[in-house]
Amino acid sequence: MKKFGAMHTKRWTSRQLRRASDRGKLLMVYFLTGPHCTMIGCFRLPIGYICEDLQWDRETALQTLAELVEVGFATVDYEAQLGADPRFLGVESHRKP
Repeated sequence: MKKFGAMHTKRWTSRQLRRASDRGKLLMVYFLTGPHCTMIGCFRLPIGYICEDLQWDRETALQTLAELVEVGFATVDYEAQLGADPRFLGVESHRKP
């Protein structure tokens, strides 16, 4: 587990963040700075991690994650329980739950 996470200040003016709800912004910051993200923008993504760490129910976590996919911040493989910021890896598609 990493000890700290950083987020580039330009992220606050990004199209993805501006289009996201407040809950979406929180989840985006969680992914970028949280304990499950790697330096290349991939994150381990069991929904239970999000629910426990942010104290959300499963439905809220899934809806907010779907929002981040919709605004283009995240690409998600629900079966593998992995997510990525597509700008880091050049990933273009996602698999729905």
